[in-house]
Amino acid sequence: MFKIVRLILVIGLLRTAATASAKNAYEDPVLDSLISSAIANNPGLKSAEKTAEAMDYRVTPAGILPDPMFSAGFSGPIQDSWVGEPMAMPNITLGITQKIPFPGKLGSMKNAAGYMAEGSRRMADNRRLYLIANVKFAYYELAYWQSALQTVEENIRYIDDLEQVVREKYIVGKGLQTNVLNAQKTRTQLEDHKLMIEQMLQTTERMLVQLTGGINWPEIRASLPESPKLSTQDLSSLISRMTEYNPGLKKAESQVLSQKQMARKARLDFLPDLSVGAVYGIRHENEMFPMFSTDMFALHVGLNLPIWAGWKQKNELSFARASLKAAEYEYSDTENRLRFQLSKSVLSYERNRSRYSLYSESLVPQTEGVLESARASYEVGALEFLDVIMAQMDFLNARLEQRRSLADALKALAEIEMLTANVEN
Repeated sequence: MFKIVRLILVIGLLRTAATASAKNAYEDPVLDSLISSAIANNPGLKSAEKTAEAMDYRVTPAGILPDPMFSAGFSGPIQDSWVGEPMAMPNITLGITQKIPFPGKLGSMKNAAGYMAEGSRRMADNRRLYLIANVKFAYYELAYWQSALQTVEENIRYIDDLEQVVREKYIVGKGLQTNVLNAQKTRTQLEDHKLMIEQMLQTTERMLVQLTGGINWPEIRASLPESPKLSTQDLSSLISRMTEYNPGLKKAESQVLSQKQMARKARLDFLPDLSVGAVYGIRHENEMFPMFSTDMFALHVGLNLPIWAGWKQKNELSFARASLKAAEYEYSDTENRLRFQLSKSVLSYERNRSRYSLYSESLVPQTEGVLESARASYEVGALEFLDVIMAQMDFLNARLEQRRSLADALKALAEIEMLTANVEN
């Protein structure tokens, strides 16, 4: 009975398919509109883009010298000097000191910040690709469930008409009560299936609302292409393209390059930084010591002493090296994971592409031929009516599976495009 229900579900789908215009899977204005809306309004994508923009502002400051230190002082008269004689040396001193890191440190910091900013841009690109793929997933699911809902509604009406015919035959003694009960049972099962389809439709529609930034679309009429171009996908070439263009992998690569710069900077931290400064002293007139009455100017140079290198710089270097290793392992893990995901998507695509081709070229024509033969045999009394129903069930079920395999193939293709960054939008 379940097979009969599934078979009846596709009656409307067959009628719709017979009148639908052919459309290329890559030329769907409704899908393009949804993708454009998602790119323009999805808050997750906007957050990733703003994060990348914010990281760009950190690149230039990372290579700038530390702020100079300004100092001011005042010294007043001393009644008794250390030699026991009174002294009067009131003066004001103004000074400025600039720290100059050892050559290479600022360059490493700026390069590290640049790679981090590049990684953020790659993350935004990756978020965009995932968003486009998810919109396509939801759209193809919506197209399938909308066709299923249309089918079940048409077939509920079909069952109502059939029940009326069977009931009239039963009343005049030419039919069986079992046929009436089976018709009622089938209608109840269709109503239950309709509830499930409506739930799937609502879930998919809400997913599209979320993906497109909360826009409540009044009505989305999704459709699957009637003449799709499902070409064979070469895994080796796809892996090569993924390795070259996948933004997630590029982000992991940027992380490795950034950590290399941080490790270089940690090694340079063992070397001292230079400090240069100047002091200008404004002196008051000193009658007792005229030599101290004129203004003074002084220059000074200093070096920090990394005497705690065994506890500080050494551990910082160990941390940087460990972070670099972690980034390299993360890159390898990301590459392996993406390779597996791509291989899985290609297998799914090829399987569903083959199923779609099998149903389109063989099973659907074969089951249709069996149905026509069964109808002809029933008309001359050479076959039972139940055999005709079973033949019709096989034919309609083949068409339903044909559409399901097409939707799954398109979803797998969308994932392949995402992983290989082969998206036009």
